[in-house]
Amino acid sequence: MNKNTKMSNLYNLLLFLHSWNRWIILILGIVLIVRLISALSGSKEFSVSLKKLALYYIISLHIQLLFGLLLYFFLSPLTSVALDDFAFAMKNPGLRFWAVEHTFLNIIGIALAQIGYARSKRQINDYKRLKTMLTWTSISLILIILVIPIGIMGVDRPLFRF
Repeated sequence: MNKNTKMSNLYNLLLFLHSWNRWIILILGIVLIVRLISALSGSKEFSVSLKKLALYYIISLHIQLLFGLLLYFFLSPLTSVALDDFAFAMKNPGLRFWAVEHTFLNIIGIALAQIGYARSKRQINDYKRLKTMLTWTSISLILIILVIPIGIMGVDRPLFRF
């Protein structure tokens, strides 16, 4: 097996994992938001299970970021073209999406989720902890949903890779 075949296999594997992990992120994010709203409306406390759910959401985002950065800088033929001629990429909506929009907004979304998670841990009571986490998680998930390649921003990819 030559080097190009190995790189192609690694690219396909990471793309597969990156694609499927988005569903884990979406499910965890939506469940987390619903549970946070439920806890806030019922004047419930910040439970251990809610803390674990938030942690799993953050972990899945960090895994996604790792896969994405590996694809972006080392394996993706699209970003390779974009990085070779960035001026051309900015004029091409598809390349611009992958080189800038998808990457930049997802990194911001992940950062916002992480900031919200960290800030919620410093709150003095459960109500503030729940509200802080709900606000930051909601904003992060909205940004992430906007740039998932399902056609919202004009770029469409398969919903499920096999």
